[in-house]
Amino acid sequence: MRMVVVGAGVVGLWTAREAGRAGHEVVVLDRDGIGGGATRWSFGWVGLGSEAPSADPTRWEVLAEALRLWPRDAPRVASGALVWEGAEAATAAFAEELRAAGVRVDLLGRGAVGAIEPALAAPSLAAHVPDDFAVEPATLCAWLARGLDVRRAEALGVAVAGGRARGVRTPEGVLAADAVVLACGAEAWGLAAAVGVALEVREDPAALVRLLAPPGTLRGLVAGPALRTELRPGAGGLASATEAPADGDGDAEAARVLARARTLLPGAPLRVAGWGVGMRPMAERPVAGPLALPGLHAAMGHPGVMLAPWMARGVVAGLGAA
Repeated sequence: MRMVVVGAGVVGLWTAREAGRAGHEVVVLDRDGIGGGATRWSFGWVGLGSEAPSADPTRWEVLAEALRLWPRDAPRVASGALVWEGAEAATAAFAEELRAAGVRVDLLGRGAVGAIEPALAAPSLAAHVPDDFAVEPATLCAWLARGLDVRRAEALGVAVAGGRARGVRTPEGVLAADAVVLACGAEAWGLAAAVGVALEVREDPAALVRLLAPPGTLRGLVAGPALRTELRPGAGGLASATEAPADGDGDAEAARVLARARTLLPGAPLRVAGWGVGMRPMAERPVAGPLALPGLHAAMGHPGVMLAPWMARGVVAGLGAA
């Protein structure tokens, strides 16, 4: 089967990779090139230590299944996560809930935390999730794109004939296909709506701040109430995920992130390297499979980086039902 995947972020590339392995002929389109869309500003936390199972049990089970699908040779920038709450009792309860759900987790005191992260102003108690890890999305995209036919072109719309999707309209003409996969985040809403398909998805902005820091300042992921964001090693130093500023003042938000990071890493010479905002596709549940129009499929959900192999598997399984 010939298929076109719209979107060359982590989700689109993973879908194309799995479809190619299943014997399909795949072309990937993206006007911004490989990893140039929302993926560029993704934090890249992969694991189960970022939220309690009880917050949304159905979602948590999907995340757990997605984690099992991650290949061991996927490139990583950090391993292990330290997570703590404002009170020791809350941290202990969080760790116990993860442990009851089958997650490998240890409760560590200040000394043990300091041994793992020497530069960290260690909390008195933290949950350590050793199997969580972080990826640099751009590096992951380059890894996924090896051997794929990725073309820098804008998808103007889905070509429809005979009551089914027949390809993608581009400025150069129609790229014919037996199946079209929308893996372009919240932009998929407009492409689907134009052919009469409703997608329950909305855009939600999130910011990523990059900090210059000496190599080895952090070894793994950290998330605590003093930070109110998430921090990990990254290209050139550190990366921090935070809420997009409501007033649009990204410089001010980056300065706030820097101040919080300096509180957690008091001896480290940190500076802001840059920041950006990505639009996350938010849906009640991840979408991974065929849509109402025959031949049209979608792969989208949050967190997209972690869910990518799960969504790719769903799309490939659904190709036979197209």
